[in-house]
Parts: sequence; C-alpha cells; structure tokens
Amino acid sequence: MASGQPSSPEEILRGHTHRNDTTYFLFDEKLYGVNPPEQVVVTGSFRGWSTDLTEPKWQLKRRSEHLWWLPVPNPALKSI
Repeated sequence: MASGQPSSPEEILRGHTHRNDTTYFLFDEKLYGVNPPEQVVVTGSFRGWSTDLTEPKWQLKRRSEHLWWLPVPNPALKSI
C-alpha cells in the first residue's frame, strides 16, 4: 500500500482492507454512480448499526478525486 493507498481494485470493491495493523474502510463514488457525497460514514455491528452520522471517529475522508477512506488502528485484526 504505497502512501497508505489501497493497492488493488478488489480491496476498493470490497470496501475495506487490513494492512500493517490498520483496517481501512473504503468508498469509491464511481462504483456506486452517485454524485459526490457531502459525507461518508461507516457503520456495522461494531457500532450497533448506529445511524449517528455525526461521530467523527467513523467519518471517511476524501483521499482522492473519487476515493474516500477511514484508517482505524486494529493490531489484533478484531471485528472492530
């Protein structure tokens, strides 16, 4: 993962990857054919499927023109 960037289309399509003790959540606007979103937030069972979109800890940041990401330290490779 050069410069912390996911290296494969498969990782981006899957929406997450794990490298070097970090889990990366990924969102590519082009894959979903959406207009550029104002915000991308991850949720799941590790958040109790919360719909709270205001918690900065779970907000993805724009990494490039179409790719958003959120690196989360996860050294034990847990289900965050």
